[in-house]
Amino acid sequence: MTKAQELELKEEFQIARALQDVDQYVRIQGLLLVHRGFRETVAADIIGVGRRTLQDWIHRYRNSGIAGLGKGPYPGGKSKLSDEQKSELAGMIAAGPEKAGYHTGVWIAPMVVELVKKRYGVSYSSSQIARILHDLRFSVQYPTKRPSKADDKAEEEWRTEELPAIKKAEREQGVVLYQDEASFQQSGSFHRSWALVGVGFHVLTPPVRKSAKVMGAVRIGDSPKWHSRFVPWFNGDSFIAFLKQLVRYYDGTKVHLITDNVSYHKKPEVREWLKGKEHLIELHFLPPYAPQLNALEYLWKKTKKAIPHNRYFPKFQDLKQALACRSNRFQGNPASVRTAIPHFA
Repeated sequence: MTKAQELELKEEFQIARALQDVDQYVRIQGLLLVHRGFRETVAADIIGVGRRTLQDWIHRYRNSGIAGLGKGPYPGGKSKLSDEQKSELAGMIAAGPEKAGYHTGVWIAPMVVELVKKRYGVSYSSSQIARILHDLRFSVQYPTKRPSKADDKAEEEWRTEELPAIKKAEREQGVVLYQDEASFQQSGSFHRSWALVGVGFHVLTPPVRKSAKVMGAVRIGDSPKWHSRFVPWFNGDSFIAFLKQLVRYYDGTKVHLITDNVSYHKKPEVREWLKGKEHLIELHFLPPYAPQLNALEYLWKKTKKAIPHNRYFPKFQDLKQALACRSNRFQGNPASVRTAIPHFA
């Protein structure tokens, strides 16, 4: 089984779980157990089926993928909802429950049952509605955050006008880097992870409030390059020190630095230091409240998942050492940078 197939199975596993599709849940669990090295007889015992049944699922998956694990299609009556009604329903679900008149931001199956009955006069059970939503390509998901002050027009102008101009300047006279800062708590952070049902897991946390502060910059494209620096504070002085580091490294090649609008990036001492260095470095500011346009955000996310999530650091130096190792990995393995931000290439 390839890594892509494993990820696909895990995603379908979560969907089956959300839809309470026990049969599909068990079939996928059996395949994943075998993939993890369990003998077929052991895996079959764990999920409560016969070995030949499990072998049949494996054979069907190898021949037809996820579709081969399905039970159907089964003959049945005509759908109570027309294609047009299903299309309209999909639009209402995508727009959110508030647009449909509900005083909540979360769709649950009983609410959709009520919506369908009121609008179309058709009664479904919650499990039937869940299957309909799944067929319409919906699944239970965590939302992504979107700042309320984000400016869609400014972001579009950045993508279509400012960024192409910066990249053109790079081709003519320099390099383009994305810059950002991040703090990593010694007390760690918490994230979802696999654990035994009914048992769970715990993470030790030291009673401290220390955090490692890191400034970073990344050059993307065919030859990604990572730069970082531990700093005691995020302020104008530490930012200038990092700018000096970048200027020294590129040694006369102009640096086009894309960064956000945090106040110390625009302090008088920063502007003063930049004077007379226009041929060495130029700052380009992203639209306000648009972190998704900064490549560093995705590298920080990958770093946090690898380092402080669900980890215990008894000493502050342990955290800094782990972060330094991750930084060295980014520096020595450009592919690890490229795979984290493929949409910026």
